[in-house]
Amino acid sequence: MNQGVGTEMNANQVVEAASNLLRGMEGHRFEQLTIHKPDSMFEAINMVKITSKVSSLVGNLFEIDAAEMLAAHPVLGKLGPWIRQDPDFPDVLLNWSQAQ
Repeated sequence: MNQGVGTEMNANQVVEAASNLLRGMEGHRFEQLTIHKPDSMFEAINMVKITSKVSSLVGNLFEIDAAEMLAAHPVLGKLGPWIRQDPDFPDVLLNWSQAQ
């Protein structure tokens, strides 16, 4: 983290620091889900039919892991609790009471 990162951060700095941390999740592996090459044409056709359901599952898994990663960060985690909201927006929220 850059100097000046801590409890004295303003909202823009928190968003920038959290965004940088989450960019590091590229290539993140979800242990709850394994996708493999279909064994048959029948399986492939049926997998195509459920693709939209898989994308929702992956999105939810990402939101859970993102909230946990932000909460565990040595600086960002001390700013307040990181909450996953579903179905509300934003998906991950810092419950931050610091006056701006």
